[in-house]
This record gives sequence, structure tokens and C-alpha cells, in this order.
Amino acid sequence: MLLMILVLAQSAPGDSISLAQLLDRVRTLHPRLGEVAARVDAARGVRRAAGVLPNPMLGLGIENAALPGRGPLVGMDHEATSTASVPLEFLYQRGARVHRAE
Repeated sequence: MLLMILVLAQSAPGDSISLAQLLDRVRTLHPRLGEVAARVDAARGVRRAAGVLPNPMLGLGIENAALPGRGPLVGMDHEATSTASVPLEFLYQRGARVHRAE
């Protein structure tokens, strides 16, 4: 309340100020309101991170490959493997994480 009075006192005499303008000025001038807004943004970020689905994991392995500029290895077969997986933890942990974040 005191900050509102100070904002009104800083205005030029005779200038009319709307309630929305007054509240905007108070919001920008009051340090605790900025702190609260930062905490709200942080809580929204935590909630959003808790609900994100995990990324799939891809892997590629190569054995007995010839080095660039050299011929193929004699008597050694080239072997390549690839894997793809998706973590399943979100199936049973995501709900609890989202609930805790909220």
C-alpha cells in the first residue's frame, strides 16, 4: 500500500493515472514481486521438466573396419551393430514426478 502511495506521489500533479498503470508501476518497482514472479517461473519450469518424455537412445558399433586410405582387412569380417531403445521409466515414474512438481 505504501508503495502505491509513493508511486502516486511521484506522478505530476493533475496527471490522471489508471489503476492498471498504477499496478504495472508497482509491479516493476517492488523487489519482492520480482522475486515471487521468478519463483513462479521456476515452479513452472520444474513442472514442465517433470512431464517431459525421455529421449530415445541410439547406438552404433563397428568392429574390424578398415582405416581410411587402407584396403580391407584380409581374413577379418566387418561387423556392425545398431541399437535403438526408449527408457520405460516414464511409464511408472512420470505420474509421481508430475504430481510432486505440482
